[in-house]
Amino acid sequence: MAAPRTPLPLVLLLVSAALLAGGRDRCRRVRRPPPPLHRHQFWMIRCLHPFTESGTVELGFGGDGKGFNPFVILQARHGTRAPTKKRIKELDRLAVRLKALIDEAKQGPVSDSLKKIPSWMKGWESPWKGRVKGGELVSEGEEELYNLAIRVKERFQGLFDEEYHPDVYSIRATQVPRASASAVAFGLGLLSGKGKLGPVKNRAFSVLSESRASDICLRFFDSCETYKDYRKRKEPDVEKQKEPILEHVTSALVNRYHLNFTPKDVSSLWFLCKQEASLMNITNQACQLFNEAEVYFLEWTDDLEGFVLKGYGESINYRMGLPLLKDVVQSMEEAIVAKEEHPDGTYEKARLRFAHAETVVPFSCLLGLFLEGSDFAKIQREESLDIPPVPPQGRNWKGSVVAPFAGNNMLALYQCPGKTDGGKISRDQKSSYFVQVIHNEAPVSMPGCGNKDFCPFEEFKAQLMVPAVEGTLNVLRAAKDAGGVRRVVVTSSISAIVPSPGWPAGEVRDERCWTDLDYCEKNGVWYPASKTLAEKAAWKFAEENGLDVVVVNPGTVMGLVIPPTINASMAMLVRLLEGCTEEYADFYMGPVHVEDVALAHILLYENPSASGRHLCVQSIAHWSDFASKVAELYPEYKVPKLPKETQPGLVRAEAASKKLIALGLQFSPMEKIIRDSVESLKSRGFIS
Repeated sequence: MAAPRTPLPLVLLLVSAALLAGGRDRCRRVRRPPPPLHRHQFWMIRCLHPFTESGTVELGFGGDGKGFNPFVILQARHGTRAPTKKRIKELDRLAVRLKALIDEAKQGPVSDSLKKIPSWMKGWESPWKGRVKGGELVSEGEEELYNLAIRVKERFQGLFDEEYHPDVYSIRATQVPRASASAVAFGLGLLSGKGKLGPVKNRAFSVLSESRASDICLRFFDSCETYKDYRKRKEPDVEKQKEPILEHVTSALVNRYHLNFTPKDVSSLWFLCKQEASLMNITNQACQLFNEAEVYFLEWTDDLEGFVLKGYGESINYRMGLPLLKDVVQSMEEAIVAKEEHPDGTYEKARLRFAHAETVVPFSCLLGLFLEGSDFAKIQREESLDIPPVPPQGRNWKGSVVAPFAGNNMLALYQCPGKTDGGKISRDQKSSYFVQVIHNEAPVSMPGCGNKDFCPFEEFKAQLMVPAVEGTLNVLRAAKDAGGVRRVVVTSSISAIVPSPGWPAGEVRDERCWTDLDYCEKNGVWYPASKTLAEKAAWKFAEENGLDVVVVNPGTVMGLVIPPTINASMAMLVRLLEGCTEEYADFYMGPVHVEDVALAHILLYENPSASGRHLCVQSIAHWSDFASKVAELYPEYKVPKLPKETQPGLVRAEAASKKLIALGLQFSPMEKIIRDSVESLKSRGFIS
């Protein structure tokens, strides 16, 4: 009888990209492999890379009680590249277009309109003007892969001490130059100090590749005619779905800058924003054209395209990755056997692969990553998932994030698909293909995650927290320094009250309730955390400086649309009218009319007896209550029927804002809030 196998620690690293890909003939003949390796425990961690469409996912398996000496599989996307030839031509056309728009504006009536045109636009030319080739790995991309290798080597100390041999540390790449160049950059970092070449004592290493036509592991999207047909068929549908968002943003930019932009112009400017930020560290030109809400909308168009054409939108996208999955599974099984049969350590220890977004992202979907609950069950049945919901709703699927910085500057950051979850993937996500989850596994931290060059998520989070807190404190400092300020009314939010899962069951929430910051940290819910920290900072400042402060905590503010773009609360209503089933479990507590919020501020300023926090909602209600009323008043819209308890544990209450009611505020009923909101949205053209 053969001796039982000793579990070997195994690690799979995915360095991922913008979004995903997918099969005739060859793809149809592939069958899903049986689920091996069930005896192995695993954990997953994700960290992000700045400015690139990439991140890492690490799967660790097993443990033999003799120290951590894993077998590593790295599946990586190439590093940051220059714009492709097609994109270079697009930016050249944009330069011509911007000149024409400015010339057109000059021909119009003399006014202040020309002053609204950003100065950088005047005479702008593409930094890549005159280039006839593109798409190559740029120096930033080389550094990304080189530094990734250094971190991998540090993370798995001892694993790469073996004398280099191509069969021990196998490196493969596609024949596309940016992928093979990325493999070389990684190899230079991995093997620095391991040879005699040059000052860094490097050594030569092998990078193997296969022709595009036959590479079914790393370029399966090129060898699957069914996928090519699918993509050709679906691309027009995706463009049509993006049209309303692009038209909305275009309208806003036309009003703001008095230039006759088209949706095509806006799409090109959005691409320019990402290129400037990622390749040139410029955030005060194209990126500054867009406000925060517009950034989130445009980001969604990127997510939508990747989701439908490369991701969970259709099983063909990820089904093509089965040969790659089979290669991964076989390598793991071989590593387990090899450790027993080759105790001298000459067996394969790392399998390193460098390809593309169209490789890595479908593969991550094939593993079932970035899914929860019923969605995971759906992909096992090869069913399509719902497309990512439009902001301000949260969504698991995110291919890119553009983070707004203080001063309205924008900085483009990209992440691999999935939640913005603090750099960690939920350990209850699993792939039945080859792993099973052990929930009591201790969390593992990836070395270097405190370094913004490796894991900028903390920086991204800080860009939400710091402006919220410092913005509040700056106003309070100004009030204190001015002298004679009798009272400051601070606009906080219902988000400083919920989510609060620890609030006593069955008790109506009031001003004593505070958002649970630990819950926010655990679940990656950063907006409520920022509002809570800002309000607490205000109270602390008031106490320390003797400043008279009172606070308003408005619910979901709706009513008349005044600015040129809709805010997050009104966007929730728009999505509801369009049939969205999002329940806003962590964000909703009740509606309030914008006019009532304004009156609340006046009352709190004018009444010396007012003190403390002031809940400001028409009623404490569930989102389902609001949705039902909208459906009743506007049956012509596709308002979905939601579960009754969309806010678990939230006790409903009429006249919940007792402190403001006692000061004389009469809240508008829900019917008026809804009618004023919908009719205003109609009149402004946000809905038909």
